[in-house]
Amino acid sequence: MSLDLVREVVKVNKVVNDKTTQIIVENDIIVPDTKPDVAQILSAEAEVYTTGVEIDAKDENTLVKGIIRYKILYKPEDSDTSIKSINTGIPFSHKMDTPGMVEGVRSIIKWIPEHVECTISNGRKINVKSILQLNRTVIIEDEHVLVSDLRDNESAQILRDSMDITRYIGSNESVYTVSDSLEIPAGSPPIREILRNDVKIVNKDFSISEDRVTVSGELNITTLYLGDDNDLSVRFIEHSIPFSQTVEMRGITEEASCEVDYEVRDYNFELEEDSDGEYRILKGDIEICANVWANEKINIDYLVDAYGLRSQLNIEKGKIVFDDRIFAGNSQIITKEIVSIGDDNPEIDEILNVYSIPVLSDYRILEDKMELEGFVTSNINYFSNDNAQGLSCYRATIPINHIVEIKGIKPNMNCKPELFIEYINYSLISSKDVEIKLVLNVDCKVYNTVERDIIEKITEEPLDENARSDRRPSIVMYFVQPEDTYWEIAKRYRTTINEIQRVNGLSDEDAIEPGMQILITRKAQ
Repeated sequence: MSLDLVREVVKVNKVVNDKTTQIIVENDIIVPDTKPDVAQILSAEAEVYTTGVEIDAKDENTLVKGIIRYKILYKPEDSDTSIKSINTGIPFSHKMDTPGMVEGVRSIIKWIPEHVECTISNGRKINVKSILQLNRTVIIEDEHVLVSDLRDNESAQILRDSMDITRYIGSNESVYTVSDSLEIPAGSPPIREILRNDVKIVNKDFSISEDRVTVSGELNITTLYLGDDNDLSVRFIEHSIPFSQTVEMRGITEEASCEVDYEVRDYNFELEEDSDGEYRILKGDIEICANVWANEKINIDYLVDAYGLRSQLNIEKGKIVFDDRIFAGNSQIITKEIVSIGDDNPEIDEILNVYSIPVLSDYRILEDKMELEGFVTSNINYFSNDNAQGLSCYRATIPINHIVEIKGIKPNMNCKPELFIEYINYSLISSKDVEIKLVLNVDCKVYNTVERDIIEKITEEPLDENARSDRRPSIVMYFVQPEDTYWEIAKRYRTTINEIQRVNGLSDEDAIEPGMQILITRKAQ
């Protein structure tokens, strides 16, 4: 006969797929009709955005769709023409094997462009080969039923344990557009042509209130442009736009914890005239996506064993496997490197700007710490008196080796570190040497995979004749064995812990040790 069990349903997070791979994407870019022929590539960078994720649970694969936004600066064949740019987005897709996928999972996709290589096919066509790092994490919301008690069975003895669980509350995505008009500062010429824009999110933060999460930060916007002056000078300006957005999250409270993933999905900047009729205003529309996942740490009691004093209890067990978050935080890396541009490049007269992308190539988990290895690719745009066209570019690679102290982390745990550039500073040391100082944020989320045996079903049947307590002596002298507990002894002799402690003058505070003699009396049926 099945017993009436008290059950509790718990939702937990479980990572079923967590991999980092490299893919190569090759494209031909046709120079727009409004642009002159290409003579020399000065710099080329890429940004990657995910536009869709299609999960095929039956075939256990996932199709990721995205856009590579290329930003290319080049010198035209016409020497009288200033620097030109090509900014274009090219769609792509990538199919990957994802065993264990089911419908309704959370799939976290992140791209890092590790390297971009350009080759001039002819004056009107550029071949671009990109090496992209794909980080994908697949999380399922696993539902488990835990047995916490027995109903209406006074003769049953039960043993409980407790465990900490990171319980999944919910997730939501908010896509919104930040719009603003940015003025060109006094002292800088009006804009004749935008060469490139870059947008990144800094000073990220969030706050939790009942049923909602407020995400905030700053948009750091940089603009490289041709000035509308006699020299058609190349200029660089920065702007900052604060933003804040509320994301609905039913069931969340201030005691919960959140993971927020920010992404700039798209942006567009148009020139507008000011009151004097000069193009000194940038009208920007920036699309931001904020993905929010909410969890809370709870302690839950559950039944781990049971036996009957007057009946036989048969227990069927299963397992619960989940990922318990033990740490979520960030650390800073401050590094500086002197970059020498080499004898083959024009000397530096003035640095225009430095554009950098961090790449995490490897990490290793040790006791209470994590070692990170990677690099930062920095493109130095500078003016040189040796260069007839005025602007030159140099690509440098700065190594990153850093140790993050994380108390409690162990080699068998799961960790997902991410690198973000928070601040860049640079100074000219000589005509060939540049000192670059970087402040990077390391976001770390550490999870421990927990596996526990749980009771799924208990059935009851009459005791076997040999198991009846009235078949045993009324008093037994027992010598405690190694690994014995009060529970194991009471279960073996079908008595209670209270009875053993009462007869022997013991309490819960009194430990039992190997070799110790205890009396066990027969419990009446």
